[in-house]
Amino acid sequence: MDIDFSILYDSDEKEFDGLDMYYGARSMQGVAETIAISTHGIINERFISKTTAAKGFKGSFKNSFEGSFKQRFRVTFTTPQSIGRLRDLGVKSYVELLKHSIHEAIGTPFDLSRRASRKRFDRMYFSEDVTHRLFPALKEIHAPIKHQGYKATLYVAQTPLVVFNKNTLEYLEEELVSDNRELLTVGISRFNARTGTGRLITDIEEESYSFIPDVKLTKVVKRALIDSLQGVAADVFRPVLVEVTRVTINDGSTKFFILHSVASVRNEA
Repeated sequence: MDIDFSILYDSDEKEFDGLDMYYGARSMQGVAETIAISTHGIINERFISKTTAAKGFKGSFKNSFEGSFKQRFRVTFTTPQSIGRLRDLGVKSYVELLKHSIHEAIGTPFDLSRRASRKRFDRMYFSEDVTHRLFPALKEIHAPIKHQGYKATLYVAQTPLVVFNKNTLEYLEEELVSDNRELLTVGISRFNARTGTGRLITDIEEESYSFIPDVKLTKVVKRALIDSLQGVAADVFRPVLVEVTRVTINDGSTKFFILHSVASVRNEA
């Protein structure tokens, strides 16, 4: 079972003068890592940090497109298990989840619209690990954007999935780590107890933000975070007090938090 992709490198601001082999190779390595890590998480419902650990599918180049520069490639699902999981999920939902994974990492998140996508994402408790692991791969994709002034568009079949440009490059490269720690009362909307990553909210209806731990979490801390997560899942804001360092981009928007400590908070309501 195959799904066809392509990535097109061109320019809106200058004459296209060919894709540099070194930057192009780095970029396509980043594409391979992004597709493999995201696809493994979506299909196998497990997080991997190394592309070589991906199972149940393979990526391969197709014939190159003549023009600006367009490279076609294919993801082939190779085992009965991965083919069955993809059929159960549906190709459109797989594509939506893949798009969601990439856009989360480049700072342009969107809400999933397909029921099957939402159900699968609910089981992907490790999604923040995927997001943070994609950062270096996505930076590699941007090598021609950074060094040659181009943009790149990733397609699935003929449908644009994401555009990589100077704005997405800036988001990936900008990480201003605050010198001060903050104490915040938050709820936990997503959590991977194995790695300690997750998402936090300041109210049930508020936007969520990613967090990563700076040290290995204790069982007591994990329990407090899980209790808050279970509350939020039931639409009950069960708060915890967290000490965090805020990481922002240049315009002051929060990119993610570094988690230092956690304490349970008695909910007087």
